[in-house]
Amino acid sequence: MTGDWEALREYLNERRVEQIGLFVTGLDEKQRADLAKQLTTYVRSEMPEPRWSDDPGASSLPSVAVAAVGLLPSSAAAATLLCRATLRMHWRFLPVPRMTAVAGTRGVDWLPDLATRMAAKMPRDSDEQGWRGVADLIVATGAAVPEHEAFVNGWAGWLRDPVWTRGWPEVEGERITQMAGRLLDGPFLSVLLPRIFEINGLGLVLGTSEAAVAPSLVALTKAERIDRAQLLDGCLMRLRQPDRPGALRFFTGLHDLLEPTPDELADRVEDYGDLAASSPSPVSSFALRHLRTLLDQGRLDVDVLLGVAPAVLERPEKGHVRSMLTLLDKAARRHPDRTGEIVTLLAAGFASPVYDVAEKALGLVLGRVGKLGPEVLQRLGGQAVGLPTDLRRRALEGGLPGAGEPPAPPEPSPVPVAGYEPWPAPITGLAEFEAAVDGRLGLTGWMGREQVMAALVTVSIDHFDAVRDLQQRLWALANGVHGYGGKNGYWSIDWEPGQAGFLRDAQWPYDPLLLTHSERPHRVEKFVTARDALLHGERIPHVNTWSHYPHMVVVLRMAEIGLGLGGQLPDFEGPTPRLLMATPTDLSGRVSAEVLLERLRQAEREGWQPWPLDLEQALLRLPRRVSPDLNQAAAELTSPAGRRFADWLGAGAAPLPVLRVRGGLRAREGTYRAEERRPGGVRVVVAELESKPRSGLHGSLFHIDRNQHPGMETGYGSLPPFDVFPDHREVISAWALTSIGQVRDGDAATCLPSGGDTGEPAGHATALLIAYHLGADRAGGRAAGVDAVISLAAAGRLDGSVLGEHLGALIADGPIVGSRIYPELAEAAGAGAGEVVWQVIAAMLPYVLDGRPTGLPDLLTLAADLAGRFCDGQAIPGLAVLAGRKGSGKAVVQARRLEEAIRGRVPAGDLVGGVPK
Repeated sequence: MTGDWEALREYLNERRVEQIGLFVTGLDEKQRADLAKQLTTYVRSEMPEPRWSDDPGASSLPSVAVAAVGLLPSSAAAATLLCRATLRMHWRFLPVPRMTAVAGTRGVDWLPDLATRMAAKMPRDSDEQGWRGVADLIVATGAAVPEHEAFVNGWAGWLRDPVWTRGWPEVEGERITQMAGRLLDGPFLSVLLPRIFEINGLGLVLGTSEAAVAPSLVALTKAERIDRAQLLDGCLMRLRQPDRPGALRFFTGLHDLLEPTPDELADRVEDYGDLAASSPSPVSSFALRHLRTLLDQGRLDVDVLLGVAPAVLERPEKGHVRSMLTLLDKAARRHPDRTGEIVTLLAAGFASPVYDVAEKALGLVLGRVGKLGPEVLQRLGGQAVGLPTDLRRRALEGGLPGAGEPPAPPEPSPVPVAGYEPWPAPITGLAEFEAAVDGRLGLTGWMGREQVMAALVTVSIDHFDAVRDLQQRLWALANGVHGYGGKNGYWSIDWEPGQAGFLRDAQWPYDPLLLTHSERPHRVEKFVTARDALLHGERIPHVNTWSHYPHMVVVLRMAEIGLGLGGQLPDFEGPTPRLLMATPTDLSGRVSAEVLLERLRQAEREGWQPWPLDLEQALLRLPRRVSPDLNQAAAELTSPAGRRFADWLGAGAAPLPVLRVRGGLRAREGTYRAEERRPGGVRVVVAELESKPRSGLHGSLFHIDRNQHPGMETGYGSLPPFDVFPDHREVISAWALTSIGQVRDGDAATCLPSGGDTGEPAGHATALLIAYHLGADRAGGRAAGVDAVISLAAAGRLDGSVLGEHLGALIADGPIVGSRIYPELAEAAGAGAGEVVWQVIAAMLPYVLDGRPTGLPDLLTLAADLAGRFCDGQAIPGLAVLAGRKGSGKAVVQARRLEEAIRGRVPAGDLVGGVPK
């Protein structure tokens, strides 16, 4: 038998498929059983490593597949072997004719089941060539065609495959002929066609224009090989499901290529209505187009239209709203008996924030005033009170009673009582600490980190050995996904679900100095160098990115705790501290001066001193305003830490830096910015302490190098520093702006105020940070910007002209897109910040009128609506030029409205029905 295996192994190594087929057919069952075990061992440990190749002769799969069919006892055993990753990558080379020949000679009947099992193991993104090998085996064995997602994806990929080859025709008609042939190849079309309407993402594969799949399907319907209704219904079903726009585009295109008849459209009218109301914008537009076709043909059920109209009129796309207004107008002409219902729906357009949409809705309503009864007119007049001033005047003059009465302005949001919720209760027991480290307490962000850091110290008092083990694990979790040792000098941490994941999320990138990648003596040396530099106000070696600096306070504090608990903290003598000084006392991140005083008293009673960085961090977290009564109590402290605290309080609030806005572009001659000598391009803020710093840490963190290039940042992101010095809003914002890429993404939202604000007034740094967030790429960042405007406006802490100047310059120079800003300003105005928003817009307009960016008419519309209540009559530079232009473009029309509103700003006593005399 050894000789038999040696002969077979030689055939396998030389990939002699024909000899293997002859060899295995001459064996008895006992010989097969013995050789089957050796074949499995060979594949697992001896078979040459597979390489990507288009040559079947370079692959081990054909020889192994034939041997498996000839030797293994069942389809399950053969599938287990052939589905190994090293063989599955070459499934396109499956020798189907030889496999079926060997199975026939041997007399086994499980080849169809083998094909089914192999198909079930196909990956979801199976490549088309691998699919072809399994598909050939299914066809050859008569197995049922699988319908699972991976097999359908493979079929779709195989249909598209020839597009990338040189032989694929360039003429559309020839492509359709060849693709129709591929669709009809084998038993797949009838089984798999319904599935393409059920699987996400397939439209991206089938929609490749060169493949001509959609035209080929249409051609097959004309040849009566496919049912038209199946395709139409399938497309509409697919369009109801969430998918990427590119994937859905294939199905809208296929639907339109089918050119549905009026009867086919009418039979599916409810489907089009549903799609118009709730689908993504391109699909909704597609559905509205077909509803319009039905209406023009007199085949649209008016009840369906009236049923979907409210939802479409509430959509954010003004093009969709205008389309629905047009449809309702046409419906009113066709169905005069339904005029009252239809006009009521038209009036819903009055609420549109887009001026021309509201104007169109008003025009359509006023055109039918003579056909309406008093009750309907009164109701429409009530809806018209929300229109802009000039449109309200038109509504009143056009016969809508009560339309001239202006709406009451929204009440400003109340300013909440100052204060924050207290800090959570400390973690005091070992079991609770273990739960925190493992993520079972659900701790998140910087708060979770601070709670765990405090618990490391307090719990170790009674459970030092247990905490030491957990500390090593926590150190690794907090400082990166790699540690030192193992293969290539690193070992990987396998993250468990929830396992202190908040540390990873809150502190990424964890450790610029790679402390955890160093041997322990070198690690301590690095720590001491970085700590001493920070405490003495010097540059930290090897940290060249400004946005890392506040973050390094966190990293080095964690290292200080780790070394201190182990009794190895350099330059520190005495007992180990029993608690941290810097643990916040409320959710703002501040440390109450009264609580810090009591912590220092406890340290003196118990005979220990706090660690240096811990104390310095605690002092920076003190509120800027501290009761003078504490000075006397602090003066009674006798320890070095106590005297340091007393000196800090006695000197008053720490000096603030002078902040200056810097830009990266020179002003273009002839622009408003050039005339005003304002910075251009990407804006950042530099900070410089002009008085002696209170400490080295104060000097390091309240200084941002004036030579730092605007927008310089780490390639790994940064941690917004709001928790390092929480009572210094402008400094926090300036530091956040050193990571300009993250700011433009909206990722510094945690630095912005929200809800009841109790901080200092917003200056240039905070206003610039808000400006970037209002124009952020992500919707969440823009929402945070709106919340900040509302919060600061309610508290009276935002100068709208400062924010407007930043916004205008950034829009004019291109760092942010104006069309993103205008809806956010409208939202803030609607929430009660109208006066501040007017100040913002008035300061923006001189910049943006120069370049007339996308969306300018919407901004001018909002400005005209607000000017009547909040403007002071001051002219806006550049507005008269735009308003004086000829034509009726949207920007020109709205500029004239704004000019009129500014000139017509009159006392409330000179208003008649809310309209100027």
